[in-house]
Amino acid sequence: MNITRTTPINISILLAFLLLPGFLIAQSKECGTEYDGYVNTEAISNAKKMKDFRPKNKRQFLVSFHVVRNNNGFGGANFEECYAALQKVNEHYADAGIEFTTCQYVHDINNSNYLTTYKNNYDELLKFSYQRNTINVYVVNLLRDSDDDPLCGIGTFPRPDNINSRAIIIKRECMNNGSTLSHEFGHYFDLKHTHDTYSGIELVNRSNCSTSGDGFCDTPADPKLSNSTVSNNCIYTGDDRDPTGAIYQPDVTNLMSYSRKECRFVLSDQQSNYVRAIGESEHAHLFAVCPEQDVIVSTTQILDKNLNGQTITINYLLDCATLEQDEEVNMILMLRNNSSGYIYTLINRNILLRNGHSDTEYLDIAIPFNLSTGKYELELLVDSEFTLSEKSRSNNSARWDLEINNSHLNDLHIFPNPVQDKIRVFNRSYFEGFIDILMFDANGQLIDQFQKRKRGLEFGHIIDVSAYNPGIYFISLQAEEMEKVIYRFVKL
Repeated sequence: MNITRTTPINISILLAFLLLPGFLIAQSKECGTEYDGYVNTEAISNAKKMKDFRPKNKRQFLVSFHVVRNNNGFGGANFEECYAALQKVNEHYADAGIEFTTCQYVHDINNSNYLTTYKNNYDELLKFSYQRNTINVYVVNLLRDSDDDPLCGIGTFPRPDNINSRAIIIKRECMNNGSTLSHEFGHYFDLKHTHDTYSGIELVNRSNCSTSGDGFCDTPADPKLSNSTVSNNCIYTGDDRDPTGAIYQPDVTNLMSYSRKECRFVLSDQQSNYVRAIGESEHAHLFAVCPEQDVIVSTTQILDKNLNGQTITINYLLDCATLEQDEEVNMILMLRNNSSGYIYTLINRNILLRNGHSDTEYLDIAIPFNLSTGKYELELLVDSEFTLSEKSRSNNSARWDLEINNSHLNDLHIFPNPVQDKIRVFNRSYFEGFIDILMFDANGQLIDQFQKRKRGLEFGHIIDVSAYNPGIYFISLQAEEMEKVIYRFVKL
């Protein structure tokens, strides 16, 4: 009897214990933003000078929405969803004297790999599409932490070392739940959670309110709210106590709390003043209007097949008609193997974009000799480091389909012969393993040797002989299961 009575009692106690706010795992994972201890003393000082501050003119900030979609461009949020969410944010931040606006389009990221984005690698999204001098909001289908637990959003705090990598990441279904996007905007403007304990636990009597908790004295101490301690009617139902034994009386309507999402809609006066101060300092560089300039890269050129080891010329149209001024930007040319996904970087250099010019440009490129038979994509990307703020980045690249076919090559080949700087070695056979490449001068003296591994049907290697003196040389390929072969070549 004792056993049967004790067991359910212990389980009940355990369940009650696990349902305390501190143990609500799903709720505690709602936001992936964690305070780092940085204190912006200048903004704090400026915010204190704004007591009872109500600005006459609103400061506008431009927001760029980036939506992750499938590889084929389908799925993901539409502009109407993003716009509706931003209007709710504007309602919440009206008392701070700031307003957020967005251009009439979203930036598409057509990459299925990032439909589910993780907290520890969300910065990879910034490599695909990032608009400098705007607030960048990335909308993903799923957002998870490193333990694979779900998150609703992440907002980066403004820090001196992240001025060009600040962003907000939000799960699509959380974007229009009434408060999550506003919550993450709060972090973007340096607001902490009302339950933050990095600098200590805030007491109910507020005796340490300026140095503990969220640092504001007009936001009550918060035990870390959750759906289990806030009723559907937005009433706090918990009975947690602070270290002095005082019962918490938190504000369930504060946007920076973990209250029910439908209950949050308020920023305190001190929070609003601080947001405005951050806007005037850390975010003073942000634009208020949509950029009109747009660099367009396009091409109609079709490449031939069988380009392995060749130098070819590609042409593309670079339209800078709307560019406001001459700009130096980075340009990269990449070759991607469609089967393996491996990327070869062929060109990585700076180019000058000229204001008002629209020209056909030409590039001489050497296709790597050691490419295996298969299909490839050649991509030219202008402004890969996001120097420009543009109307759209979706037209900053041009792509060509390329096919390599080595079926006409058999056994061993070396070329060119004679050679000036680099000689190419090619072998097509079923042998797989290590190959020794030996270089001899005309007297049979060994002058160079390499060991390379052959995987698959084809093997290619480039040898730099530019330092060799003009004359006759020999190259030998040796392997355990391959007949020894010696070729003669002439160095010019």
